[in-house]
Amino acid sequence: NEDAERILLLKLKEECGFAFTQRLEVMYKDMKLSEEITKDFRNMVSNQPMARETAIDMHVKVLTTGNWPNDQRE
Repeated sequence: NEDAERILLLKLKEECGFAFTQRLEVMYKDMKLSEEITKDFRNMVSNQPMARETAIDMHVKVLTTGNWPNDQRE
């Protein structure tokens, strides 16, 4: 639930401070931006003449460098 996530971030910010939640807030914004880009792309493609003939399913994930956990496996 988006509202619950936003409320949790606000409560964490109140209790732990801005520095603690800054990366979480950027991650939340990245997820929202990703959803918007995907929705806009699907709307654009659905308005194209070939959209009925070609099925395109695309999911865009926008990740701000340095804010998401990075798995350093080699």
